[in-house]
Amino acid sequence: MNRFAEMTTFVEVVEAGSLSAAADQLGIAVSAVSRRIRELETRLGVRLANRSTRGLSTTPLGQAYYERCVQILAELENTEALITKNVNTLHGRSRFSIPQELGKQFMTPILFKFSQKHPDAVLDIDLSDRTVDLIAEGFDFAIRIGQQQDSNLNSIKIGKISYSIAASPSFWEQHGRPHSPETMAGLPLLAYRPAMSQGKLFYESQNAQSHYVQLKPRFLSNNGMCLIQAAVAGLGICLEPEFMLTTAVNAGQLEPVLTDYSWFKREIYAVYPKGRPLPILAQRLLDQIVLELGQSTAFQ
Repeated sequence: MNRFAEMTTFVEVVEAGSLSAAADQLGIAVSAVSRRIRELETRLGVRLANRSTRGLSTTPLGQAYYERCVQILAELENTEALITKNVNTLHGRSRFSIPQELGKQFMTPILFKFSQKHPDAVLDIDLSDRTVDLIAEGFDFAIRIGQQQDSNLNSIKIGKISYSIAASPSFWEQHGRPHSPETMAGLPLLAYRPAMSQGKLFYESQNAQSHYVQLKPRFLSNNGMCLIQAAVAGLGICLEPEFMLTTAVNAGQLEPVLTDYSWFKREIYAVYPKGRPLPILAQRLLDQIVLELGQSTAFQ
C-alpha cells in the first residue's frame, strides 16, 4: 500500500476527468490507475468517484478527500523545497486562469519571462473571460476583474482598470460630439453583457456625484474586443477599458469623449482557494504577476 501514490493518482484522475487522461499524465497504464483507485476505495470503505461513459465525477466524500489531498500534497512539495533549498529551480505544473485581453496584452510577457527563467516548470494557462471553479477544475489561482464576493477565496488587490467612452469619428460627426453625458441620451450603445444590458451608463460628475445616462442598446456581447470592433464600424458608442481602446484610438479609428468625467472603474484581483497553501511554483509565479502587473502605469 502506497498512500502517497494513491493520493497523487486520485488527484490526477479528478483533475484530468478520466482514468485514461490521468494515465497519460502519470505515464502509467490505465489498468494501474484503475487498480490504485479501486484499492483506495476498498481501504477507505467508501466510493470516491462515479464512472460513466461521459467521464468521471467525484462523490461528496470524494470531493472532500480530493481537496484535502491537494492541500497535503502541496504542503509536502513546499516542505521538500524548503528542506532541499531548491526554490530557485522550480518544477512541476501550475494551472491558472487569466482574462483574455488582459492576459494577451500584459501578462504573456510576464509568463514568457518566468518560463525562460524556470524551464522545468509547466505553465497551464486558461486564457478566457469565463469564471472558472478553482477547486472543482483544479486551478491554483486566477486573475479576475471586478469586486470579489466568494468567501471561499483569498484575494489580493493588484490595481484598477479605468474605462472611457468612445465611438468612431464618423459616428460623432453624424450625431454630434457630446459636451455632457446627458447629451448622449438615446444614442445607440454597444453594451457589455450583462453589466450594461439595460443601456444605463453610470458616471461621476466633477463634484463626485453619481449619475447615469440612458442609452439605447443596439449590440450586446460578453466580449469587449467585439464591441470595440463594432464601434470602429460606426455602429454606436462603447464603454471599454482604456488599455483595450489604445490601439484603435492611436490609429484614429475611435475618438474618446467626456474624458473629464469618471466612468466605470473595476479592480483587478488575484484569487486562490482558502484553506490550502499554494504550491511553491504557483506561489512564486503569482508573486511575480502581482508585482509586475501592479507596477504597470495602466492600472494605477
